[in-house]
Amino acid sequence: MHSSSTLTGKPAPIQEVALYDEGRNLGRGRWFESALFISFLLFVLTIPHLVFIARYIFWAMALIWALKIVVVDRRIERHSLLVPLFCFLVWCDISSLFSAAPSLSWQRVGWFAMLLIAVIVGQEVRTVRQIKLLVLALLLSTFVGTLRTGWQYFHGIGTELVSGQADNRPLTIPGLFSGDIIQAINGKPTRTLSQWNKALASSSDDPRARLRFARGAPLSISELTVSRKELDDWLRTPGNFVRKGTPVRAQGHFYHYIPYAGQLLIIALLAWALWLTSGKVRSPLTLLYGVVFFAVVLALWATVTRAYLISLIVSCFAAISIATTRRTRRISVVVSLLVLVGATIWIERERKMGWIAMNDPGTQFRLLMWKDAPRLIRTHPVFGIGLDSIFIKGREWNLEAYKKYPLVSHFHSTYIQMAVDTGVPGLAIWLWLMAVHLLLLIRLIRKTRSAGYFEYGMALGAFGAALAFMLSSFIHYVLGDGEVMAVMWFLMGITIALERMIAREPSLGLTRGVSKP
Repeated sequence: MHSSSTLTGKPAPIQEVALYDEGRNLGRGRWFESALFISFLLFVLTIPHLVFIARYIFWAMALIWALKIVVVDRRIERHSLLVPLFCFLVWCDISSLFSAAPSLSWQRVGWFAMLLIAVIVGQEVRTVRQIKLLVLALLLSTFVGTLRTGWQYFHGIGTELVSGQADNRPLTIPGLFSGDIIQAINGKPTRTLSQWNKALASSSDDPRARLRFARGAPLSISELTVSRKELDDWLRTPGNFVRKGTPVRAQGHFYHYIPYAGQLLIIALLAWALWLTSGKVRSPLTLLYGVVFFAVVLALWATVTRAYLISLIVSCFAAISIATTRRTRRISVVVSLLVLVGATIWIERERKMGWIAMNDPGTQFRLLMWKDAPRLIRTHPVFGIGLDSIFIKGREWNLEAYKKYPLVSHFHSTYIQMAVDTGVPGLAIWLWLMAVHLLLLIRLIRKTRSAGYFEYGMALGAFGAALAFMLSSFIHYVLGDGEVMAVMWFLMGITIALERMIAREPSLGLTRGVSKP
């Protein structure tokens, strides 16, 4: 009976089904992997320009990954960052349950959820070749964005009205100030002085002039209808003139110069590290890394953002100290000091202040917010007041900054903001996550020293970016800027992937650009 049963092949269908299911799962896995890599590529191409589109791509990425986990993998690979990462997200959820403004808190949690990019990229990026393609796409996309910023300064963004000195004094034309940049008259563009003259001539018979103009930093675009006679009288007044208008502070495609500067800082340090390491082996990409670095630094310089500029100088010095010889380090000290002097002169010229300006309204607002923070932390020590609750509850809680200035804003410090919003445990979990991340990067730098230049450069660049992020977080609420954090989480995912590749194939995996299945 047994032999006949065996001869009839009854067990065979079971084996065939198993093999068929394994092959089908392999096919599904490849489909999911391809879809995820395309989403990664779209994400890095989009994030330097349109963060809201990148966020939709992230949600699509997360859905594809979740389906892959359910259908194919049914597991998430363990990593030292996973526990603090998920603890942070869970604690933000718990804090939001007790929030004074739940709707705002859950919106912020939605942005914080992009931290999952680190998990998804860390688990699904398989080879160094994939990492290189994604990083090159990010650098080139950012470079294209800096070209727009350069064009804004070279070509101008309109025609600036100047009365004597451009010091924001009211003009004789009601509603306009010296320094306002006219971009159109009656719908006709005035982006250049020649366009300005043509628009004036073509509308000379119109009794009114409808002006579209840009003002301030960040740039606000408005429209105003004025009397054509008032405009002509102003132009004929001695001492008044027009000139090419450029942004007061660069902001690229972004709504504000602060997140723009924060993202440029992270990408500049990545390009800097790759430039340093590739130069030793004379890689064909060395020139590309150098061009991207200098273009990004020039755009960052044009933002005139003090905390990010000083973080750039310190982190560039840290990277070169790790990657070069003692003699080069000594030279870099001198160069860093010269750059610091140049940055000081630049800031004093453009912003009429030094590194620390106690009379600056922005500095006074920040100090008043910090002064009220301990009171709120003592009142809500465990769960905090809830993410972003300060925006609608600040006046109710008698914040001095809200009383003195007509501005509704945050605490201008990631560490203080997390302590106030999510309580002392929330801050502790956040510091835990950042400490584990820094330790990972230090290990990765050590492990990749003997690998290819790209792997070592990635580890070094991610370390410099993390260091700059933590330094600037003392002065800015960087965690609240999705444009910056999306790039940070992406780099965190890349470092997880690199460490995983080293663990699986310590001697050959990095140099061959492949990982074992």
